[in-house]
This record gives sequence, structure tokens and C-alpha cells, in this order.
Amino acid sequence: MFGFSKHEKLAKPIDSVMNAWAAVQALDAGLSGSAGAPISGAAHAGFLWGVADSLGQARGFDLETTAKGLKHYLSRFSDGDEVFVLAATAPLNTDSAPWVDLAGKAVHAISTGKDPMQVLLPLAEKYRLGTV
Repeated sequence: MFGFSKHEKLAKPIDSVMNAWAAVQALDAGLSGSAGAPISGAAHAGFLWGVADSLGQARGFDLETTAKGLKHYLSRFSDGDEVFVLAATAPLNTDSAPWVDLAGKAVHAISTGKDPMQVLLPLAEKYRLGTV
């Protein structure tokens, strides 16, 4: 029987959180009457790395396994390699780093039973407005 590697197992929860994030961003855009926020850039890269890092830490994975999990998740997107580079360097980027922290705290809050909508909706507003 074949099993999934650790990084493949990490890609699935990354996908789940990012799907929830996309849904909450769409809700925020609808509630605000705006077109929503772009899905690229420093904030997106920071959020993505924060999600992967928090999920990886919760599973006891090292940084290399976490990076492989994120890369595996991003492999289905045409710009996945480019986004991976931005995300992997996000903790060092002053524009991305706050989003790494916010995403990590959000994932932790969700994992302790808080409602994902209540956790992510305030972040979606900050993301749309470009404020941290």
C-alpha cells in the first residue's frame, strides 16, 4: 500500500485553509461593495507562508518539509514556482512579514475551535484595505 509523504499530507490542509480564505475574501468584497483584493503580492505571499508554517509546526514538521508541502500545494498553479519564492522569503520581507504572523495566529485560532469565518473576516478586510 502506498502512503502520502509528509509534504503531500501538508498540502491538503493548506488547500483547505486557502479555500476558506478565498471564500471569506469574496464575502468581504460582497459586504463592502468592492471588487475585492488582488490575490498576488506581498500580503498574499505572507499569508500563504504563515498558513503553511503554522500547519507545519502544528504537525511537528521541520522547515524543509513545510517548504516542500507548500511547493506541492502550489505546483498546480501556473505561477506556483514564482509564488513559492515570494512566500518562502515572506518572513524576511517587511511588507509580507506581518501577514505571516497574522495567518499563523489565524490558523492556530481555527485549530483551537474558533469559527474560521470570525477569525478570517477581519483579516480579509485588512487585506482588501491594504492595512496591517
